Amino acid sequence: MLPVVMQSYTDREMITLTVTENIQREDLTPLEEGKLFQKMVDDMEFMQAQIAKAVNEDRNYISRRLQLVNAPLVLLC
Repeated sequence: MLPVVMQSYTDREMITLTVTENIQREDLTPLEEGKLFQKMVDDMEFMQAQIAKAVNEDRNYISRRLQLVNAPLVLLC
């Protein structure tokens, strides 16, 4: 038998756990990371410092990823 620990999480805690797990994957692009961080801002009203603490990254790292998401689209002709 394997020991099992059951825990209850709020929606906010579940999203934080999911984002943290996804960030740890090595195949995410900086833009994909930024989109995950933006979801935390939009859906959970996280501040950049809260995101940084949740994913164990520097706040400047979070800020740069969010800037990618909000950067204007430039078309080269």
